[in-house]
Amino acid sequence: MKSKILFLWPPELPYDLTLHYHYTDFGEIAAYFLNQPDRYEVDIFDGGVLAYLKKEYVSYLLKEYDYLVILTYIQNTHSAVRAAELCKKISPKTKIIAYGSSPYYVPQFFEKESFDGYVWDGDWELAIESFIKYHNGEITKENTKGICVDEGKIKNKGEWLDPAKWAFPPLDLLPLGDYDRVLSQKKTIKKFGDRQISVTVSRGCPFACPFCKASVMYGRQEKRRPVDQFIKYVEDNIDRFDVLQMFAPNFTLDQEWTKEFCQKVIDKKLKLDWRCTTRAQLITPELAEIMAKAGCKSIGIGVESLQDDIQKNIGKVLNTHQILDTFRTLKKVGIIPKGYIMLGLPGQTREDVYETIRMITEAGGEVRPSSYSPYQNLNRQSTLKEIAAMNRYTYDINAVKGLSPIEFLKIVFERDLEDHQHHYED
Repeated sequence: MKSKILFLWPPELPYDLTLHYHYTDFGEIAAYFLNQPDRYEVDIFDGGVLAYLKKEYVSYLLKEYDYLVILTYIQNTHSAVRAAELCKKISPKTKIIAYGSSPYYVPQFFEKESFDGYVWDGDWELAIESFIKYHNGEITKENTKGICVDEGKIKNKGEWLDPAKWAFPPLDLLPLGDYDRVLSQKKTIKKFGDRQISVTVSRGCPFACPFCKASVMYGRQEKRRPVDQFIKYVEDNIDRFDVLQMFAPNFTLDQEWTKEFCQKVIDKKLKLDWRCTTRAQLITPELAEIMAKAGCKSIGIGVESLQDDIQKNIGKVLNTHQILDTFRTLKKVGIIPKGYIMLGLPGQTREDVYETIRMITEAGGEVRPSSYSPYQNLNRQSTLKEIAAMNRYTYDINAVKGLSPIEFLKIVFERDLEDHQHHYED
């Protein structure tokens, strides 16, 4: 008998919305099970884009699924807890498992009676599948992989899935119209095209910045899809998007893979526009040139701050000259360099913020600011109120000396940095 599964992004009211995760952490993980129709009957409900009435959400829960799989990040922990409680009231027989960043940082909320387990190690697909096999009686709880069950009493190490077996986003089932509606409100991204999708290229990050959740969720060893498999997906779906976001913590970490991918895009004459993120030291002039020829339009680089003392405070020491040189190199070949900076870093002042902005813009880069969220400070004693303060879109955590709350919000929300830079210079 097939197991009936609902993959749920719990309803929430986001301050801002990064759509990448809706395609990757949510869509691709669900697609792994969709690709096994003989074993699983799968529905998807993405409540993170606010296109549904509550009664539609409840109507899904009334279907009494065998399994409810909830994707939960720090910012929607409370929503995930409420979703699990509601499901248990409506359908007590449904087994509920949580995955995402929250269980790694604040597992105590997923060891309560509303949840039957959570993912804590290894690739999410294999852990969720292990959870289902356990509750289907196919394996014992002692033989589960990557999940925590029995209110934390059983916690076994996970396994990593062969990247060739990673699923791709199920574009026919995801609410693409709702994603486009969200995208239409994000002018800083919309300039790249009306239709944008994200696809995982790699998982894992060896750099393990203390405040970043990438290495926590995906592991420190990078795993990467085969080039030919990725190219085929692009060819099969190229008419369905204008811009492709390469979802990878460090797209250019494997430079040979990057060169092979770019060369095949060029050789096949694919009209592909795409974006990615990486670290400045992982880009060479040669690599930048071939990426530009292959259609790369923008590269996001984690800068956080260009002030040496601030970098030391957050455990991420960078070479400022190297970063700025990389920005100039990218600009020269026609790729927009985008510097990701953070506001609210320990010891940061208003002058530090604007000096970083000035240096990036003078090197030809654009600036994408966000709020510093020290996830590494969360623990088993953290309350829901403390977790809510870690939401980088609510800006409730760390003030910047000399920067008023309204100026802070204007920089992050409006991103009208030319006006703010002019005001600072005045």
